[in-house]
Amino acid sequence: MRCIIFDDALKRLLFIPLSLLILITSCKKESCENNIPVVSFKEVQRSLNTTVVVFNVIDCDGDIGLNQTDTTDGYRYNAFVDIRPWQNGDWADKTFDYNDTSYVEIKNDSGVVIGYDTIIDVLNYYYRVPVVENNSRSDIYEAEIELDLGTTFFGFDTFRFEVKMKDRSLNMSNTTLSPTQFSFSN
Repeated sequence: MRCIIFDDALKRLLFIPLSLLILITSCKKESCENNIPVVSFKEVQRSLNTTVVVFNVIDCDGDIGLNQTDTTDGYRYNAFVDIRPWQNGDWADKTFDYNDTSYVEIKNDSGVVIGYDTIIDVLNYYYRVPVVENNSRSDIYEAEIELDLGTTFFGFDTFRFEVKMKDRSLNMSNTTLSPTQFSFSN
């Protein structure tokens, strides 16, 4: 019976090609099939001065973001935050173009009501997220996006944020929801 013993030099010679083979086969380019962006909610950062909505986006063909010249039709905005209020024991049916219409009395100097005015509060926040270069080997675009709403007042005691995003091919993502939010009390 014959036994083969590898000396250190032979082990090193075998180690290098095997290591390269493993490295080459493990560096395949990532790919996925769905070209529609997928968003997932991360968090809401609220302070006394502003509210920041943070979410993640994955887009398989990597066409997220708008160039400065993208301003026509469907390219005006690509990130959308809508407010869905809790009203009468349930979430309101609509957020898109949702208007909270209230009437305010207009009084003269003597306090006599001389008319009424309508206040319309649109509960939509639209943004332009710019193109960010994808420096990975993959076409898949993954990012964390923070949108500063610039306010802490949303007109309701209880509400949630609904976020979606559109890519440059005008594919609209899924809608992701924040946990229930409550207005700050004074």
